[in-house]
Amino acid sequence: QKELQKTIEAIKKDKISTVFYPKEFVVLSSQKMVTVRGSFHTYFGHDKVPVVVEKTFELLYQRGPHGVILVKEFREKAHEV
Repeated sequence: QKELQKTIEAIKKDKISTVFYPKEFVVLSSQKMVTVRGSFHTYFGHDKVPVVVEKTFELLYQRGPHGVILVKEFREKAHEV
């Protein structure tokens, strides 16, 4: 909890903002997983040019009652160099 609060304070103090632009989705129904690849942009202060990093995220899900889809896990997949 304290680490999260420190991160929140640093983001506010340094005026950091981020946005993720998805480029590709892969749905693996049998594994109940969606893989999303895209570019992650980070802006610092009033800089107009972001730091851009390619990222891949995996979202694991399960089906709930009445057709609701529940997110079980959301994680970043390490990029291979």
